[in-house]
Amino acid sequence: MNLRSEARGFLALLLSIPALQGIDEWTVTYSPSNVCALRGALVYLSCTYEYPDDVQYQPTTDNTLWFTKVSNKQLVDLEHDADYTGRVESSCREDRCTRSRCHGTCTLRIKDLRQSDSAVYKVRFTTNQPGGEYTGDPGVTLSVTDLQVKVSFPYPTDPTRAELECHSMCDLASDTPYIWFRNGQNVGQGVKYRVYIQSGDCFSCAVEGSDLRSPSVYAPKTPSVTVSPSGEIEEGSSVTLSCSSDANPAANYTWFKNNQPQLWESSQPHTFPSVRPEDGGTYRCHAENQYGHMSSHSLFFDVQYAPKTPSVTRFPTGEMEVGRSVTLSCSSDANPAANYTWFKEHQDSVKELGRNYTITNITSELGGNYYCQAHNAIGHHNSTFLLIKVISVLSETTIVAVTTIGVILATLLLLVFWMRRKRASRKSCGQGERPDTVEEMSPEQQSERRGLAMNLRSAARVFLTFLLSVPVLQGNGDWRVTYSSSNVCALRGALVYLSCTYEYPDDVEYRPNTVRPLWFTKGDNKQPVDLEHDADYTGRVESSCGPVRCTSSRCHGTCSLRIELLRQSDSAVYKVRFTTNQAGGEYTGDPGAKLSVTDLQVKVSFPHPTDPTRAELECHSMCGLAGDPRYIWFRNGQNVGQGVNYRAYIQSGDSFSCAVEGYELRSPLVYGPQHTSVYSSPSGGIEEGSSVTLSCSIDANPAAEYTWFKNNQPLLWEPSQPHTFSSVRPEDRGTYRCHAENKYGQLSSNSIFMDVQYFPKTPSVTVSPSGEMEEGSSVTLSCSSDANPAANYTWFREHEDSVKESGQNYTINYITSDLGGNYYCQAHNAIGITDSTFLFIKVTSSSHIAMVAIAMVAVTTIGVFVVTILLIVFLLMRRKRASRKECGQGGRPHTVEE
Repeated sequence: MNLRSEARGFLALLLSIPALQGIDEWTVTYSPSNVCALRGALVYLSCTYEYPDDVQYQPTTDNTLWFTKVSNKQLVDLEHDADYTGRVESSCREDRCTRSRCHGTCTLRIKDLRQSDSAVYKVRFTTNQPGGEYTGDPGVTLSVTDLQVKVSFPYPTDPTRAELECHSMCDLASDTPYIWFRNGQNVGQGVKYRVYIQSGDCFSCAVEGSDLRSPSVYAPKTPSVTVSPSGEIEEGSSVTLSCSSDANPAANYTWFKNNQPQLWESSQPHTFPSVRPEDGGTYRCHAENQYGHMSSHSLFFDVQYAPKTPSVTRFPTGEMEVGRSVTLSCSSDANPAANYTWFKEHQDSVKELGRNYTITNITSELGGNYYCQAHNAIGHHNSTFLLIKVISVLSETTIVAVTTIGVILATLLLLVFWMRRKRASRKSCGQGERPDTVEEMSPEQQSERRGLAMNLRSAARVFLTFLLSVPVLQGNGDWRVTYSSSNVCALRGALVYLSCTYEYPDDVEYRPNTVRPLWFTKGDNKQPVDLEHDADYTGRVESSCGPVRCTSSRCHGTCSLRIELLRQSDSAVYKVRFTTNQAGGEYTGDPGAKLSVTDLQVKVSFPHPTDPTRAELECHSMCGLAGDPRYIWFRNGQNVGQGVNYRAYIQSGDSFSCAVEGYELRSPLVYGPQHTSVYSSPSGGIEEGSSVTLSCSIDANPAAEYTWFKNNQPLLWEPSQPHTFSSVRPEDRGTYRCHAENKYGQLSSNSIFMDVQYFPKTPSVTVSPSGEMEEGSSVTLSCSSDANPAANYTWFREHEDSVKESGQNYTINYITSDLGGNYYCQAHNAIGITDSTFLFIKVTSSSHIAMVAIAMVAVTTIGVFVVTILLIVFLLMRRKRASRKECGQGGRPHTVEE
């Protein structure tokens, strides 16, 4: 009886657990529990509710409200919520009571949906019972979403060809009609729309028959770059560069400094926590999304700093002589540029203001240590000392006087020496004393004296003649050629005259038909090429010589050369060569006249660093044009102004040139990059391991610098140079373009897809289902390999040459033990072939499986039976023992009666 009672109690406990809680409570069911709707649409939310009949429902005392918010612990009725004013309406149907429950329905209508309406909506019931307030949990979730345009590029080799899809997070009906808009114009229907994307395009889609339209998607508009703080920036301060662009989807940004890409975090402002002078430069950002790309205008970022330690120099160097002039110079790196003040050591007074300090007549009192102080609005810095050592020297007058006296004294000494020698000679001849007068001399002495005097006078005349015979200019009897201008500069396309005067000795016996001049630039002095016979000057040169006039022993003449339609290749040194009737009488007029042919050039500067589009152009020439030439300016071929300088706001596509009024000469056009294109060599299919060169072609003047991008990420390749992959790899595959920039603008090239083809990598093979195969079951083998172009697959069985299957998958619908063994697949494309490893399939027969199953069932049954018997024996023995103890019997009864 105890066992039966316990069983009945356990069963009653199980039956007493409710299947659903709250049988006697309020129940609210929302249908559906999740609602998705498009922005701007109309939506209905509804629920059914039931409550116990003891509420004594009366419509006048029952209140129902929908809510999403709680304010000050109070529920906010949607019909009184300012965010929903005029857009919501709620209603509830009458209740019907059956048995012990009452039922009803409530509906909420929301129109002109906003994305902010996404929330969980619940119903709150207030009844006429004390504490009778009930909230319908968990509520209904409303998700408000837009239509969205998704883009994909199904043709990797043509990144401008896109497939657009009108997408919604809501499950709209499969037959919902979509319409497409391009730049605001209806261009097609359907969920998808294929198009070639061009610069400036924007796209949107809508559901036909509704006012709902997706947000437009478009490439970035021209980005703007800002710096904070603006204005003057001092070294060490914190500075932030920001870039913004109107784009949908949001653009990714790349920063450039002086046209070099910076490896800064993408799409984030960049902060210099402590800015340095070397951080200064011209910055711009490049914005890009799936629909295009655009670069910002450049912003000049100027870092100001105090002068660095000045360096001081002087000219001339070394010790200074009294009375000489010396110039001291000071320079310092500073921004803004430094002003300079000169001081002398131990003196407070200013010696000079300015970079240079010149002492024109230095004295020993002015020697000593000097230093300069460099200063600007940020700070100041002193240089090291510069020592000037002054020494005294004799004047030139003193030197001349001393030299003259020395010569006189030397002459007197020589004369005395000569006279003493003469006297000694007399004595050796037996003569007595020297006669004091001429009358006292013997006739022989007087004759000797006169001879000596004559010899002295002759020697003096010879010496004087020698002095006078030294020429002041060498070559009095040579040819001489003088060019009227040794350097001539002229504009390309102009007319120029070169002229020279020459003179030669009269012993040439000049005759017009025996003195022949020629002008030349090529060849040498021995074999010059006459310009009038030079093919490069045909029809453009003319030479002539004027009449010769002879005076004294010299003859004079002039020659001229006329060159028209000057070319830059005419820049050279021009010389005249004369050939006479004298043997070896050939003369070349060195060093010649140098002719420089140049173009007018447009130079650009940006005087307003904060506005890089505002430029000042200058019409410049290497030649100093005569008079006061008038310059005229052309913008996109139209005359727009006069003057050497022209100020303009540079816009994309502008070109500029200048000319001199009255000349047909015009400077070469200057313009931003145009017709930028990328090409690869070789083109077409590129195999792994081959050599490939990417080149960027740009039409720009001045020449543009360019940067390479791969998959819209800047590459740290050498700028403005073709790039060569010496052995191209599969990971080099991608979309490449270049971005060109000069002073007048910037432009990105078209994108080119570089497709690297390679043979299949080792295939991987799988089997489904895995494990041992039961005979008669179905098995599928799959093979996959990384290859370009995509691989084709063929299946084989080990030791069999016949093809089992062609294709990525091989299915055996009814496998037998004969079909077990090793299988492999072969992946192949136009580049090569690769085999997989073996895949082993083990097949077991169905009879074997059945016997195993029967054996397992038998063993399991026997085991359960044995365990049951043992459990019964154990329970009976335990009960018998317990009964014995209760009766106080010592022995075991042998019969039921006992």
